[in-house]
Amino acid sequence: MKITPLAGRINVNVSVLREYLDFMVHQNLIEREKITKTRVSYMVTQRGITVLRYFHELEDVLSGLKSMESLPLPINKHLRKRGEFEDS
Repeated sequence: MKITPLAGRINVNVSVLREYLDFMVHQNLIEREKITKTRVSYMVTQRGITVLRYFHELEDVLSGLKSMESLPLPINKHLRKRGEFEDS
């Protein structure tokens, strides 16, 4: 997929997308491979896969904490006293 349709698909400006891609290359999250003079391919590195896994785990934890806010008030207070749940 070319960069312009990709940028449109994910609703990001092309120049911003290029910056994101450069950042991820420099962080060793993706690799850039030149296919031809005008074509480039990006692949996720092992480190990139690991970072994605951590983000998904963090998302699960945060959604669990969010659901704790709806617990009945006495349980919610008890968890806050023990430091297991804090307001954001």
